[in-house]
Amino acid sequence: MLEKRVISKSLIPENKSFVIKSINERHFDPTFHAHPEFQLSFVVKGEGNRIVGSSLQPFQANDMVFIGPNLPHVWKNHLSYFEKDSILDTSVIVIYFHKNFLGDNIYEKEEFNKLNKLFDKSNLGIEIQGDTRTRIGEMMRDLLEKTELESIILLLQILETLVTSNDILVINEIDEAIIYKKVETERIHKVYDYVIKNFAKPIKLEE
Repeated sequence: MLEKRVISKSLIPENKSFVIKSINERHFDPTFHAHPEFQLSFVVKGEGNRIVGSSLQPFQANDMVFIGPNLPHVWKNHLSYFEKDSILDTSVIVIYFHKNFLGDNIYEKEEFNKLNKLFDKSNLGIEIQGDTRTRIGEMMRDLLEKTELESIILLLQILETLVTSNDILVINEIDEAIIYKKVETERIHKVYDYVIKNFAKPIKLEE
């Protein structure tokens, strides 16, 4: 088993229970990376290929994915987004939180059994579809405007919606919750980047 290390960003300030942000850029961060926080991402605008663990799939607006801690991922826009004179742009709403954002021992309680199962599934990556995606998208937009206790309550409502939904699809078939060493993650990023840029032609293993 690979050593459990992570390429990490400082995502949540010490004075916050979680972070939600709306990011509007020409293109998404193209770096294949991982971090110790849970991540719920809702693509408002943008197209390309999404890599979560060992899965590579196309994405477009309304793509919604829930990712567990230390699961490598990237949303890589099409090459047209990186052209000098491109007028394309992207928008995404993202929530980051740690499992213990409510406390260290609370998940041992019976009331959190189903939520724990959802967290376990997120280690494989979860794609959210259908009416659930629509409802959670609306709640995430609303959450951007909430503060203090109201924001915690709404985040719990989002998690409750996920727990009770039948509109979720596990992305990876095997457990990809392995934290890659930095050199391994960078090597995999180069492979995926090459495949995405050259997918239209035959690619030999030697390449």
